[in-house]
Amino acid sequence: MPSTISTTKNTKKIDVNPALRAGESGPTLTVMPLNFNGRALLEACLPTWKEALANCSESTELWILDNASEDDSKTWLLEHHPDVKWVGYSENKILASYNQALASCAS
Repeated sequence: MPSTISTTKNTKKIDVNPALRAGESGPTLTVMPLNFNGRALLEACLPTWKEALANCSESTELWILDNASEDDSKTWLLEHHPDVKWVGYSENKILASYNQALASCAS
């Protein structure tokens, strides 16, 4: 899809993904925020994340990686944002959750 970059001196058109222009499907952009007892943060941030992804020209998806939250993050998310994927871990794996999520996506 062509995109326009404006500067004070000129305007240039750039092609951000030539494969899409050729009619081929592009890659999927996956956003994976890490959550631990962050229900209030999810409530505050999810609308903005979803709006940003909806305005993206690429295929997108949003996953929440949860590190064994003890709050109502999962219940709230499933009730208010059923389109968002939930990956829950039985223990807090801190940042290692990302590695596990990426490994499961690759297989």
